[in-house]
Amino acid sequence: MPASEIQVLPDRSAVFVPNSVLENFDENEIGYMVREAYDATKPQPTLIDAEKQIEIVDGAEVIKEMASAKHSGIGTRLIIKLGIFLESNPIGRVYGADATFTIGKNDRIPDVSFVSKEKITDGEPLKKWAFAPDLAVEVISPTDIFLEVAEKTQAYFDAGVKQVWLIDSKFETVTVYYSLTKTLILTENDELTCEEILPNFRLKLSEIFID
Repeated sequence: MPASEIQVLPDRSAVFVPNSVLENFDENEIGYMVREAYDATKPQPTLIDAEKQIEIVDGAEVIKEMASAKHSGIGTRLIIKLGIFLESNPIGRVYGADATFTIGKNDRIPDVSFVSKEKITDGEPLKKWAFAPDLAVEVISPTDIFLEVAEKTQAYFDAGVKQVWLIDSKFETVTVYYSLTKTLILTENDELTCEEILPNFRLKLSEIFID
């Protein structure tokens, strides 16, 4: 066995140690160090995939599962359209699915969000936003649970979000929530507007539902 590799443990994992370190110990000492490094009776750290995003809900970590290609494509195309609009109409900024917002006592990560320039008084924070966005957009996948989506929508409004868009990636519809009791469902052939938050913004939904 090469001196730079030690094979250990019933689970077939391995520990790699540089030659410069191994030279200072005999075989018994090396075996002891390996056993101490992995003791099955001791709690092991939880590893979280760095590519997954974490929301804090009721004090617990909730992992946002990785999005499908269609889910990501819809969100990205919407961000591009909003970005182009905001370049000509600098009334705020658009953010993607890696910006965290304080939603009540929770931390939430909308797929797309808009923050008006009036809220950005001290620039963009290095960590999460300490408030809710003006607009929150969620791209809904077939695996999403309806109750969880409804609870998140209510939490957005409770935190001060002015409008919520739920984009159904399977049926290619957009449900615009003006409030919890006032909604509008749009299909691929419709045009999405948002005069209350984004005056003069127009989007043909066929431009984000391209397949």
